[in-house]
Amino acid sequence: MPTSIIRKFQKEYGNKHGKEVYYATASKEGRDPETFHKGRKTPGMKRKSVT
Repeated sequence: MPTSIIRKFQKEYGNKHGKEVYYATASKEGRDPETFHKGRKTPGMKRKSVT
């Protein structure tokens, strides 16, 4: 979990509300809340053709 990003939100919005804003922002932007990277990907899952 990206604690540095969560700390930035907590500094701006307060401890409890900052964490809520972090998860809401991650969800709204389609980011994985565990890594904050764009696109939610499940580890170990690979794209396969369905033909």
